[in-house]
Amino acid sequence: MVLALGGIATLFLVRATSTDIPRVSNIQADTKGSSIEFSWNDPGLRAGDTYVVTSGTDSSTQTATSFLAPTGTGQQVCITVTVNRSGKTGPVSAEKCASAKGNG
Repeated sequence: MVLALGGIATLFLVRATSTDIPRVSNIQADTKGSSIEFSWNDPGLRAGDTYVVTSGTDSSTQTATSFLAPTGTGQQVCITVTVNRSGKTGPVSAEKCASAKGNG
């Protein structure tokens, strides 16, 4: 009986943690020349996880915690980031928007 309860508890814990896909938060934006660099802290990726960065209708899959978006002076770029784990996407980050500041 003790072994059965231990097995059930272990199964419950494995299922609870294996399906919890982390959410990216606190995306920062910095102007880098004619581009905007978005960056964020790793929310707890596992081996094989990727980030899906979406801007408008375009998306990019990557493992880096930053994304460089080329833009024109004064043009606004907005992104969201999700974590993809085993083909499933997690919760979407809050949208982060930024505009490039130009020299002229």
